[in-house]
Order: sequence, then C-alpha cells, then structure tokens
Amino acid sequence: WAMHMLGLWYSQGLVYDYYREEGDALTQDWDAAVPWFRRSADAGVLSAAYFLGICYDKGLGVEKNFTIAFPYLLAAARGGGAYNEPPSPAAMFKVGNYICDGRGGINMNQ
Repeated sequence: WAMHMLGLWYSQGLVYDYYREEGDALTQDWDAAVPWFRRSADAGVLSAAYFLGICYDKGLGVEKNFTIAFPYLLAAARGGGAYNEPPSPAAMFKVGNYICDGRGGINMNQ
C-alpha cells in the first residue's frame, strides 16, 4: 500500500519538495506517480492497477495506450488481488466502455 500511496501523492501534487522555493505551489507529477502505481499494481494492489490503467487510458505520465490500460482496468474490475479488494465500480464502467467501443484490442463479439 505504501507504493500506491506514493503514487497518489505524486499524482495529486502532495509530495513536499525540500528544495523548492518558499511560496512555490506543489504540482502534480504523473511521471513520478506512474512507477509507484506500476510497482504497487505488480504487487497485487488493485486500486493501484486502476490508477495505472487510467494513466495509460488518458496518457498521464505515459504514452496513451489502450492495449496496456485494459488488463490493469480489468484486474481492478474483477477485484481480489493481494489485499482481497472489492471490485471497482469505476473500473467496471471503464471495462464496459472498452468492450463497447472496441478499444484495447477488445472485440465485443468474442
């Protein structure tokens, strides 16, 4: 979970930079968030898999790629994982859209 939380903090701009100037606003850093989401998702944290799928879906910190996004979103939609997380309704919605739209190499008729 710690890796997942680091990813969330970077994505929300909540990581404090000791070297920043007084008064500078913290900014979102998707490039720093993605590796933490990936490590956490690979360790079985499905909420991190959802966020990583969204990063690939929207091109946040990575090149937009529906084919890579789909398996992460599907894992989050199914639930379970290392922490027996419940299925994510948001991931289910995204997976449904992928299937209906034929994104990510998914054919609705298969």
